[in-house]
Amino acid sequence: MTVSGIIALVLGILSLLICYIPILNNGSVILGAIGAVLGIVAVIATRAKGKRSGRIIAILGLALSAISIIVALTVQAALSKAIDDAFTGPTASETASGKASEAGNKETGKESETAFDEAYLTHGHIKIAGLTKAGNDYDGKPTVIATYEWTNTGDDTMFMTAFNTKAFQNGASLNLAIYLDHPEGYDANASMTTLKKGTTQTVTVAYVLTDETSPVTIEASDFIGGDTKIAKEFTL
Repeated sequence: MTVSGIIALVLGILSLLICYIPILNNGSVILGAIGAVLGIVAVIATRAKGKRSGRIIAILGLALSAISIIVALTVQAALSKAIDDAFTGPTASETASGKASEAGNKETGKESETAFDEAYLTHGHIKIAGLTKAGNDYDGKPTVIATYEWTNTGDDTMFMTAFNTKAFQNGASLNLAIYLDHPEGYDANASMTTLKKGTTQTVTVAYVLTDETSPVTIEASDFIGGDTKIAKEFTL
């Protein structure tokens, strides 16, 4: 067993954990490259010394590092392709303006429009579908669950994390909620599901309220690039 083999394994695991997250996967490529180099060194060293157990660790570290680099580069290529595709179709501002006109003429019950609630953004189409009260979080604080519907309009697979989603109450952003027991219908991992072109997904995101009476505004925009933002206000 060699030190370089152990370090390669650790770096391989770390880089694999963040390789699918936009922006952060730049670091994954760096960690993966270092891990791959150390893994090769460890494989050569253990082969020369005949240390079978150390060789397995070295090979595993090398493999994980290589996989993380491939995944990170694939995600980056998908994001880049989606951005390029967006500029060849209808502009986000033109589509959003049409949605804004429709939204202004509809009764929404407890929902009050502060802006258009759906649009074609850089990475696809997204809609703010609703907001519901939920149980308390792990710290006993009240929460709400926002529901988004999005469609991948690009040619490559995409994550919901291509969008930047937020919630505001009394002008301040709300923190994400963490539950001991997830409410019915809530899936904290849905945003990490990859979608192919033309596929639509419903994603739920939970937020911690600062009080139980003030309206909550839900927003969504591009995570990278684009200046269009959709928003919808809800009364509790």
